[in-house]
This record gives sequence, structure tokens and C-alpha cells, in this order.
Amino acid sequence: MKLKITLIIIFGFTFLTTKAQIGMTKTEALKAYSENFLRESKTNSGTEYIILEKDLENKISGKFVQYKAIYFDLEIDGKYMCSSYKIIEPSSEVNNWIKVLKELNYVKLTDLKYKDYEKSLIYEITIDKDACFLNVYFDNKL
Repeated sequence: MKLKITLIIIFGFTFLTTKAQIGMTKTEALKAYSENFLRESKTNSGTEYIILEKDLENKISGKFVQYKAIYFDLEIDGKYMCSSYKIIEPSSEVNNWIKVLKELNYVKLTDLKYKDYEKSLIYEITIDKDACFLNVYFDNKL
């Protein structure tokens, strides 16, 4: 029960202060990101998720499409909320993500993994062929 109350408080605080996907229900996320909505689906294990699509452009990668998968995998009082999401961009964006995470003063755990202790979020970068993945998930460990 204590963990449940703590999660609700943290998710509420995260949602109110950053309008982040973490802590949102699927209905809230669809409403907030309707202009970028691409599709919704389920993982093999049954976790619902939505995919957002956004056209971006910068000096390093030029024009590209950013995809974001928001997973609704945390059940609280019968509602499924987001406790993780993934951003997919070209692999040329890895250094940009590292720069942003450093500028935000998140704690470096490894070369490609950072933690925001204030919001209990882990930011983990992985690279697969031509893609860069930024995995963001709630971490209840202090």
C-alpha cells in the first residue's frame, strides 16, 4: 500500500511538473499527443502501447522521423498507466541525447545510462544498427 501511494504521488508530481508521459493513462496520452498519433497495439505479453510520430530536422541528422512508443504497463486501482516509453531516432542522435542528459544534470550511471533522482526516472540509450533508442522508465529504487 505504501509503494502504491508513493507511486501515485511521484506520478502525479511528474505529470503536473513536466507533462511527461510517465504516469499518464492511455486516454490522457491520446488526448495530449493526438496530433502525433500513429497507431496503438499490444506487445506479445499483452501490454498496450501507442506509437507517436514526429518530423524533426537538425544539423547533425538532417530531416528525420522521431518515433515514440508509450507503454501502459503499470496498474493502479484498475487503471493502466505509463511507467516507460521509448524514443527511436537515427543513430547520429546519440551524442545529442548524451549532451541533453548531461545538461539536465542527471546522474551518470554508465556511459549510456543516466538517472533523474528527483523524478526516479532512468534514461538509457541503446544503439542498434542505424537507430538510437532512448528508453525512459520509472525506477522505484533509491
